[in-house]
Amino acid sequence: MAFGDPRRYKMTKAKHWTRRDSGEGRLMEPVPYTGPSELFDIKLEDGDLEKMKDGQGEIRFHLLLPKFGEGLDEEEGFYEFIAARMRNYMTEIIRKCAYRPEHFDPFDGKFITANHVARFFGCQLARAAKGLPSVQQCWSTRESLEAIGTVKESMPRGAFSDMQRCMHFADDWDENDGEVWDDKFSDKKVDSPIDIAHHRRKFGIVEDAFNAMEGGSYLRAAADNG
Repeated sequence: MAFGDPRRYKMTKAKHWTRRDSGEGRLMEPVPYTGPSELFDIKLEDGDLEKMKDGQGEIRFHLLLPKFGEGLDEEEGFYEFIAARMRNYMTEIIRKCAYRPEHFDPFDGKFITANHVARFFGCQLARAAKGLPSVQQCWSTRESLEAIGTVKESMPRGAFSDMQRCMHFADDWDENDGEVWDDKFSDKKVDSPIDIAHHRRKFGIVEDAFNAMEGGSYLRAAADNG
C-alpha cells in the first residue's frame, strides 16, 4: 500500500477463515531491508576508541553514558545524576504526598545510590527481554516460570518499586513554602531550562545529554566492537 493510500485493511471475520489441516501453513517471507547501508557511520578520531576502554581493555556501558557538569572535576556520571534526582523526588513525595517507601528511607540514612540505579536499569532490561512481566511476577516465589532469577538476585522488590515510583529526571516542582532548598533536600536542585517545551520538562535534560554525544557515535562504536 502506497504512502497516503486511504485504504485500510481489517482482520477477516472468523466465519470466513479456511482451516488448514496439513502442511505448516502459509510461508511468510521476511521483509527485505532497503535502507542506504547496513553499516554505521562511526565518527571517531584517532585514539577515541582506546579512551573508552577500562584497565582490562573492555568497553563497558557506563563509560558510554553522558556526563553532567561544567568542569572536569565537577562532572557527574549518568547513574549518579539519576540517583540524585530520585533522592530529591522521594523526599518531596514523602513530605507532600505521605508516600511510604518500601525499602529506602532518606530520613534514616538509607539513600538511593548510583549502584542502585545501575541495577535498576539492568532489571528493566531483563524484564524487557522476558516480555515485560509485572513486578509481582518478576519476584514471584510461587510461579518459578514467571520469576526472573537475575532480577531477584539484583535487588529486593521493594527497592525496585521505590525507584520506579521516583523516576524523575528534573527537580521541577515549585517551592512555595519559603524554605531554602538545601534545608530540605540532600542534593542540589537541577531543573530544565526555562525555555524548554512543557512536555519535555521531566526528561529533556537527559535526552539532550545523549543527543550531545556526537550523535551517539560512542554507542555505535561500542556496538561495532562487541
